[in-house]
Amino acid sequence: MIHYKIKPEDIGDRLHIDGEKSLLISTTTRQGTTIRTPVVDALVEAIEALEIDVLFVDPFISSHDAPESWKAYRSATAVPAIWLVSDLTISV
Repeated sequence: MIHYKIKPEDIGDRLHIDGEKSLLISTTTRQGTTIRTPVVDALVEAIEALEIDVLFVDPFISSHDAPESWKAYRSATAVPAIWLVSDLTISV
C-alpha cells in the first residue's frame, strides 16, 4: 500500500490482514497427516463473517508442519484449501 500510495480510506473494509494468529491447519507424523478441524472451522467462520473472496496464506509452509521431502504427506496439507475453494467458492 505504501509503494502505491494507497490510503486505508481508499480500501475501506475490503482488505483484511490477520498475521497475528497461527494458521497451522495440519500436523504430520510418520503415521500420517491430521487436519486440525477447529482451526479450519474457525477459518471458515471468519471467511463467511467477513465475506472474504480471496485468501492468501503466505508463506503456505507455515500452515503445515510436513517436511518438504515427504511429498505424500505434503500433498495432504492442501486438503483444507481444497475444501475452502469448493465449499466457500473462494480463491486460495
